Formats: sequence, C-alpha cells, structure tokens
Amino acid sequence: MVMPLSRPNTVARWRAALDRARREGVAVRQLTASGAWIATSAADPHVAYEVSVHRCTCKAAEFGYDPVCKHRAALRAHLGLPVALGIDPWEQAAA
Repeated sequence: MVMPLSRPNTVARWRAALDRARREGVAVRQLTASGAWIATSAADPHVAYEVSVHRCTCKAAEFGYDPVCKHRAALRAHLGLPVALGIDPWEQAAA
C-alpha cells in the first residue's frame, strides 16, 4: 500500500508557490453568477480549478495532500491577503 506524504506548510513554500504562479502566468477570476473563484492551470490553457483561500481542486491539493499550491497562493495575493495565511504563527516566526 502506498502512503501519501504530507508536505510541510511553511512560509518559504508559500512564497515559492506564489513565485511559480507569477512565473507561469496563473490568473484568478471570480465567477459572476456564484461568486466562486477559479485559477487557470499553468499546464493546460483549457483547464481552471475552483479555488478558495483554504482549498483548491488542483491535483497537488486534492491528490498530493499538499497544504500549499500555487493557485491558492495566487488567490491570496490577488485578494491582498498574506500568502502564508493559515500557518501557525510560531511556524511563521521560525521561517
């Protein structure tokens, strides 16, 4: 049985995710009917993921058990929120 590895939720990883999102041209848009947010896929221009500050439907977030993804980092930056939102303050101070 293959056990998924949970990746760390650190300020450095959030910053790297935001850098990747910017470099790869990830864009976030709000749907007018529902108010939900979507983020474009950097790998496939025909794909967008539902994204919120705490959740994303991308493969890394859904199947990789990764608390950090570039789509959430891009949304947080777009909304003017700290990119590392949700990180334990003690963890953030140590980074």
